[in-house]
Amino acid sequence: MIIDKIASSMKTFSPTNKKIGKYVINNKQDIGFASVLSLSRKIQVSKASVVRFAQALGFPGFNQFKEAIQEELKKQLNPYPNILFSDLDTLSKEKQLKKLVANEIANLNKTLDNLDIHVLNEMVEQMDKAEKIFISGFGGSGPVAKKFSHSMRIITDQRIESITGALSDFAPVLSSLRENDIVFILTLPPYSQEVFFVAEYVKKNKGILYLLTDSEACPLYDIADWILLCQNNSLALVNSYVGITALHQIITDMYLLYSKDQGIRSVKAIRKIEHTDYLQLKKE
Repeated sequence: MIIDKIASSMKTFSPTNKKIGKYVINNKQDIGFASVLSLSRKIQVSKASVVRFAQALGFPGFNQFKEAIQEELKKQLNPYPNILFSDLDTLSKEKQLKKLVANEIANLNKTLDNLDIHVLNEMVEQMDKAEKIFISGFGGSGPVAKKFSHSMRIITDQRIESITGALSDFAPVLSSLRENDIVFILTLPPYSQEVFFVAEYVKKNKGILYLLTDSEACPLYDIADWILLCQNNSLALVNSYVGITALHQIITDMYLLYSKDQGIRSVKAIRKIEHTDYLQLKKE
């Protein structure tokens, strides 16, 4: 995928290529119908810079780059050929299952292999200092965010808030955000409008933004304070949540180890309610 290649190359690009790359990632629908001149004017770079950008990605020139973008857009607009391309529909049910399982194992392995331990440790240390921790997710990421919130509430006395659903649902929660509070945003493409609103509110009110997403192509990548990436390859044109689920589990476990005494107290208090107070209530 060209967009993925651009995103993975951003760190090595020159400032001009980064500028062009960001525009392409966020406006790929326009690229397939643009000329070198119109594109250079929109991005405010020279025509030669646009051509060199295409060549940096391995294309002879801009026209070949544009044609490749057009092909990607065609596949996205008509997704069934993508399924045919993966050959899943031609395989037996057993082979389909094996291929899908192998893909999810690969997603998990790549997510864990690329895990930045320094970033993870910094995130956990800041979490321990925060008064409140907010965990947000929308669409398919919503249930994952709720599970993350539930796991965190088990191991800490800190205030853990979930931000999901419609604006009217989470606005009262988000309004309690204060400076240096931490907000997790879990998001995979297509990125919902709610994540942009939450991210802008966090930065405006001097919160700390943690991002769990699939690539540097995420529009929130440049404004997040700390980022962990997950692998999100899919053979059936739906997001894979294996990687992002693994990330929130590892964060939870690392935080428990970091604040072990607090975690043990919290877990014991919950177990007392579940196994002692509840049993006593049943007897009465």
